[in-house]
Amino acid sequence: EIRMVTGVQTCALPILDAATGVLGTSDLVLTFDKAIQPLTIVPANIFLINADGTAVATSLSTDETNLVVTVHPITTLSSGAFILVITANIKSTSGVAIANNSVVNFTV
Repeated sequence: EIRMVTGVQTCALPILDAATGVLGTSDLVLTFDKAIQPLTIVPANIFLINADGTAVATSLSTDETNLVVTVHPITTLSSGAFILVITANIKSTSGVAIANNSVVNFTV
C-alpha cells in the first residue's frame, strides 16, 4: 500500500480538504511514503478540475527520489472551488497501487 504521508502541500503548507484562501499561484505538492513509478504520473491519474468538473490544465513532475509529485497549474487559478484527484492507478516502483482514490477540495 502506498500512502501520501504529508497530504497535499502548497508552499510547504498542507492543504486540508475544504481549505479556503489557497493562493491561485500555488503548486500542489504530493509526498508519498514509497517511490512512485514515473510512468503512472500522468494526467489521467493525477488531475485538477473546477468544482463544475471542467479540467484545469496542469503539468506534472517528480523529484529525483520519485517520492514527491508536483502539480503545476499552467495558468493562475481564478477565484473559486477546485478539486485535486489522485487515482488508485498510481503505483510504487514495486508495482503496488495506492490504496484508494484521494480527493482534496479547496477554494482559491
